[in-house]
Amino acid sequence: FNAPRPSAGRHPDHALHARNTVLAFLRRLSDRDRQIAVLAFVDGMTQAEIAEELGASRQTNNRRLQRLKERATRFGGKSG
Repeated sequence: FNAPRPSAGRHPDHALHARNTVLAFLRRLSDRDRQIAVLAFVDGMTQAEIAEELGASRQTNNRRLQRLKERATRFGGKSG
């Protein structure tokens, strides 16, 4: 996710819009993809940690993360 992070110089409406965009994107994901996204981008887990947590191979998670990043980029472009 490349959603803008709120900062002191940004208008509060911008931060709210960014938050709502991320939440709307997450709602569109499958439960598994949402779980991977949160573990990677919110919790900051590595691919190896995610694989261990979910019981899936690192390669599988890597492919899913790549697809999630591509989808997030497309989704962010449509919502802005």
